[in-house]
Amino acid sequence: MRIVYRMVDHQSDPTPRATVVMIIDAGVGINRGRLRYEVEHLHYLPNPAGEPIHQSFISEERLHTTSWGAAGAGLELLVWAAATGAGGIIGGAAWDGLKAIALRIRNMHGLAFDSQPLNGQDAQHRALQMARAAWPDLGEPLTALSCHLDGDTATVALRAPDGSTFKAQPTMTASDAIGPIIRAYPDPPAQTGQS
Repeated sequence: MRIVYRMVDHQSDPTPRATVVMIIDAGVGINRGRLRYEVEHLHYLPNPAGEPIHQSFISEERLHTTSWGAAGAGLELLVWAAATGAGGIIGGAAWDGLKAIALRIRNMHGLAFDSQPLNGQDAQHRALQMARAAWPDLGEPLTALSCHLDGDTATVALRAPDGSTFKAQPTMTASDAIGPIIRAYPDPPAQTGQS
C-alpha cells in the first residue's frame, strides 16, 4: 500500500511544495473506505469550537489486482492538499496523521513494529520505492548517489535518467517506511543566440 501526500499551491499547478510518501508492506486486507476517509481528513483544521473545517484537496485511489498464479493487490492513494490548509506537511497534522495511520495498520494486523537494524541497502530500496510512487514516469535506472543512516531514518540521494535529483528521508520499521521526498529538476540547457 502506498500513500503519496502532496502539498500544492493550487489545483491548476500540481507541482508540489512538499511531498510525503508512506509505504506499508501489509500483505493483509485494508478497509479502503476507512483509509481514504482518514487520509482525506488529515489536513482539516479545527475551528474555535474544535470542529473540523474543510480544506481544499484532490484525491485519487488506484487499486491494482493480480490473479495470475500467486494473487495479490496493491492500493495507492494520491492526495493533493491545498498549501493553505496543510500548513506544512512535516511536523504538521498531515505528518502526524500519516504516522498514526501506519501505526494503526501495524497494530491491527500484528505487523512488525520493531526496527530492524537499518542498512544502506534497505534505505536505498525504500527511497527508490518512494521516488517511483511519487513520480511513476521516472524511467530506469534510478541511481543511488549517497546514503546516510541515523537510527531508523536515512537520507538518500538519487538521480533519474532525465538528470533530476531526489532527496528521500525514509523513517523505517520492518513493515513500512514514511518520509519526505524532494525532487530537483535539472536546469534547462542554455540557449545560444544566433547572429
